[in-house]
Amino acid sequence: MDGLEGLSKANFTDTVTIMLTGYPSLVSGAQAIDKGVDAYLPKPVKPEELLMLIKTKKASA
Repeated sequence: MDGLEGLSKANFTDTVTIMLTGYPSLVSGAQAIDKGVDAYLPKPVKPEELLMLIKTKKASA
């Protein structure tokens, strides 16, 4: 199962959802956003950038 399929099967409520991908594309990014992710990031991700994103998304939720 890939991440997009997992998003379809999962029921996230009141959760910041961030998708990390090793194979970014415009199509998969658009699909992820359509499925309700808060952010779509290509790997590698710097830990400090990920933490800042989480804090920002939590504060706006």
